[in-house]
Amino acid sequence: MSPQELKRIAATCADLGNQAADEGGFVALHRLTVLLRAEIEFRPLLVEAMIAAPTGPGTWKVLVDSETHPDGAKAFPVESPQAPLSPRLRNTLAHELLHTLSFRAEEFGFRLELNGKETRADAVKRLERETEGFSPFLVLPQKTVETELEARELSLDLLVDWRRRWVVSREVLVSRLGLFQSLPEFRLRYHANVTNVAVCLAEWLNAESAVFLEWPIHFNFRDGIVPEFLWQLRNKGKPQLRGLFPDSEFLLNGGSKLTTRSTLPAGTGANPRADKLNVFTEIEPVPKKRGETFLIVVRAE
Repeated sequence: MSPQELKRIAATCADLGNQAADEGGFVALHRLTVLLRAEIEFRPLLVEAMIAAPTGPGTWKVLVDSETHPDGAKAFPVESPQAPLSPRLRNTLAHELLHTLSFRAEEFGFRLELNGKETRADAVKRLERETEGFSPFLVLPQKTVETELEARELSLDLLVDWRRRWVVSREVLVSRLGLFQSLPEFRLRYHANVTNVAVCLAEWLNAESAVFLEWPIHFNFRDGIVPEFLWQLRNKGKPQLRGLFPDSEFLLNGGSKLTTRSTLPAGTGANPRADKLNVFTEIEPVPKKRGETFLIVVRAE
């Protein structure tokens, strides 16, 4: 599928999220399900969730494992900002609802074009692969994201606030930031509040050390001059957290400070150490125990 067509599909997904959102930007999944003309059914399954096609002119369904989500059937119809579903269930439902679009492309204005000897089934699978990452559009509405970023700098405080209000995982949140470039039009593309900044995730191995996670990461720096460690992450390298921050009082170095300033090697993908950037780094406070993930925000000064 052409980049232009993918951008059009991304815009459609963003529009669905906008329509499903309430005034505060919260997307109740039952509202999204109505827009997508689908149904949710909780029943015992061998997997967490799957989609089911109608046998006739009926409605597509998302089937969800009732053992994994025992309260889902009762909580789903009445979801609200005051009584949200879990981030895991919200992501699961959005992900599966997105998959139904691949089978109903024409209903939502997409053209399912076949390549060469490709069958329709092959084309559907290809569309699924190409749009796999678009589900964050459905739970983090573009109109609200743009309004808030116009008024507030992309920072750790803002991201933690979004997680709390919109009940999404850290992974979904960072993935959503990376989708800005997927849209045919993003009016804040060059706004100071969203440039010269990176957001990524790390995980505590124990009470003393943590490691970067390779995915998801988001960065947007002017002139393509990006801290080297971000190129390393994108290329599945393993940059060391401690080596980036010389401040002995910084939490990642055994101290207690959640912020620090440092100078990092930077450059382009082809020459990642050609320059240097002075950066301000914030990390999210979470319990320092194995498996706990946390957000890291790095902003050039």
